[in-house]
Amino acid sequence: MRVYEIQSLLKNKTTVQVLKALHLNTRLSRVAIARLINASPSTVSAIVEKLEAQGIVYPADTDDVATGVGRKPVLMEIDPDAFYLIGIDIEQMGFVLDK
Repeated sequence: MRVYEIQSLLKNKTTVQVLKALHLNTRLSRVAIARLINASPSTVSAIVEKLEAQGIVYPADTDDVATGVGRKPVLMEIDPDAFYLIGIDIEQMGFVLDK
């Protein structure tokens, strides 16, 4: 995935909210995300489709999810290999690199 594609996705406030909801809750359905961020389910579905196409989120295994009547919800989660974060702590006598 190209950097500018990620940057254009992250300019959308609702996309950031979707990612934040998934980050804080690990696995969520599209409907649950929509309720959490107060957005329409169709908006969330469109965003999740884009994120899935970019390899940022994917459908989680739902074998352990108990449901009542109807079909199981498709739970989405963030791909842990989609992003990397490096922190640098600069001190007076040197620096520390955290991965």
